Amino acid sequence: MYIGEGFAGDGINAAHISIMIGPRDGLVGQAFSSSRSPLPADTTRLWWC
Repeated sequence: MYIGEGFAGDGINAAHISIMIGPRDGLVGQAFSSSRSPLPADTTRLWWC
């Protein structure tokens, strides 16, 4: 399993990314399926599978 995080920009142009890479039937897959809970109204989740 690999875990990474990145930041770029300042103020309203700031960007943040968190990434987990690993098998779907392992810890990453378990974390993905358990993180599907509702988000606060002002946030957006982007998934790439």
